[in-house]
Amino acid sequence: MKIRSVFFFLVIVTFFSCQKKTKLSNKRDFSIKNIEEIDSIKIQNKTPKTVFLLKNKKQWELKNGFPVRKEAIKLLLETIRDMQIKRPVALKERENIIKRMSVQRTQVEIFSKNKTIKTIYVGGDTQDQLGTYMILKDSSEPYVLSIPGFNGYLSSRFSCEENTWKEKIIFNFQKEDIENVELNYRDSKNSFQINKKDSLSNQYFSNFEKISCEKFLKNNRDFNIEEIKRRDPIFDIKITLKNKKEITLKAFEKKSSLKGRTKNKTHDTEKFYALFQDELILIQYQQFQNILKKKTDFK
Repeated sequence: MKIRSVFFFLVIVTFFSCQKKTKLSNKRDFSIKNIEEIDSIKIQNKTPKTVFLLKNKKQWELKNGFPVRKEAIKLLLETIRDMQIKRPVALKERENIIKRMSVQRTQVEIFSKNKTIKTIYVGGDTQDQLGTYMILKDSSEPYVLSIPGFNGYLSSRFSCEENTWKEKIIFNFQKEDIENVELNYRDSKNSFQINKKDSLSNQYFSNFEKISCEKFLKNNRDFNIEEIKRRDPIFDIKITLKNKKEITLKAFEKKSSLKGRTKNKTHDTEKFYALFQDELILIQYQQFQNILKKKTDFK
């Protein structure tokens, strides 16, 4: 009877010991090794700003369909896989760190097949800029995380600014994918349309690969996007693809800056604004030099 009691006692002790170790381990388990299983990530701060990153087949996109920069999502996934605890937070600084993270933090929710597999709260960076404070959901234990072999902080990799994730390439079509291009100028006499059956189509359609914008724009005190949208467009372009999808872009003049090579011009001759997928972007004319043809160019 005594042997049975001792055995039962040992089983109970072992069980609770394992449970304690598991709970402790879970509080320290920040990384995800099988990053290929991740299919969506939600990043949200206290502002509040929210970014949804969604895996569509092999390509990552934002919720509005904008492609995500390959290097940006690659860096984020590698961070989730490689980050490790550098050190626990000392008792004397724990209360202060938790208080700061309750006011200012970024919540990173990671999904696989519509299920949350991990939620991480990302705080600020250490004073030496060589680590970042983080806490796992349902834990009150903050840790300093870093990536072995990398001297720097990790917080900037969990950005809630959509524009930092967007791919700057706006047109990237093979000529075989294009059915029709219609280019309408403010001066309508130079407008034209080219169909894939036209003899010029191969030459002209080859100009729509790897066309990038310089940046995505947003409102601020000195810049009003709605005012620019109300301007008379200098041209608009509609690309119809073989799958019948239509891509449109509407361009607006940019006022000359007070400095630079175009300061004495009536408008900026090097850059223009464009409305693309409901976003206002800045583009260099050089990117469009082979697209902005006139009827006379085809004679």
